[in-house]
Amino acid sequence: MPRRVERQLTSGNTQCRICGYEFVAGLAEDEERHKQRHEQLKKGALPVDVREFMKDFGWAIAFNDGRVDEEGRFCPNGRWDSETGKRVVAFALWARARDNGIPESEFEEYMTAQLLHIDALASNDEIAIEFAELGVKSWDEYGG
Repeated sequence: MPRRVERQLTSGNTQCRICGYEFVAGLAEDEERHKQRHEQLKKGALPVDVREFMKDFGWAIAFNDGRVDEEGRFCPNGRWDSETGKRVVAFALWARARDNGIPESEFEEYMTAQLLHIDALASNDEIAIEFAELGVKSWDEYGG
């Protein structure tokens, strides 16, 4: 099973890279809320930042408001960070996999592997990419 993808924040809190939830590690209330959030995400809910990014991008396209350049790249004026972008890609992959029959029970492992793969691709580190591709290979039947 891939390692959990969490990161330490400067505030001392922990942030889950899958859902974006910030929590105090070891605090039972936070751990329970975090677990409940993942249960919702398995079923198709989206993290707030992912949902808002999608809406922001959709409105930019719909109104051709200048935040999409001539080559179709989204230019959000600094509102979104790379972690949100990575989550957007990971949730798009999860949605496709769900459409193709992946069981909800594979959510944590799938998302962890996909985020590690996205990190590797973003790093352009050929060894990391090769290793990460092995991590996502088992889900090829679900479209990635």
